[in-house]
Amino acid sequence: WNFKDRASGDNFAFVLFPNGVAAINPTADYLKQIWHSNTALVEYQANARKHVESLPLGDIDRFTLAARNHLDGFPTSLQEDRSILVHRQEDLVKQELTMAGDASDAEDIIAAIEYRIEFKKALNEALVYGEAVRHMARENIVRREL
Repeated sequence: WNFKDRASGDNFAFVLFPNGVAAINPTADYLKQIWHSNTALVEYQANARKHVESLPLGDIDRFTLAARNHLDGFPTSLQEDRSILVHRQEDLVKQELTMAGDASDAEDIIAAIEYRIEFKKALNEALVYGEAVRHMARENIVRREL
């Protein structure tokens, strides 16, 4: 997944794995490794953790701020999108039952809403993961200073 921060214009990317593990701002080499190998999921997740933990704390801070701003910038919440989706699906069924008009526009709208829902869920998971890594990194800094 990727997105552009409206405030800074910076582009951000992330790969989301099961269990909420995210590779934030993956390098091209990292992405090639994912797409061109038959590695076990556990190893992909371990590599994602290593990658994110190797990032400067400022990069993680910028990602989490941009992700939060991006989520907050949507005109609808995830819950509202789910409600809109249900209504659109009901409308499509009614349209198909009455043979009224072309269903392709309604199907395109439904697909767009489904995509937006999946993106919001993925971005939120990556945000939560980034915040957890950031919190652990800050705790490690404090421990070293003591």
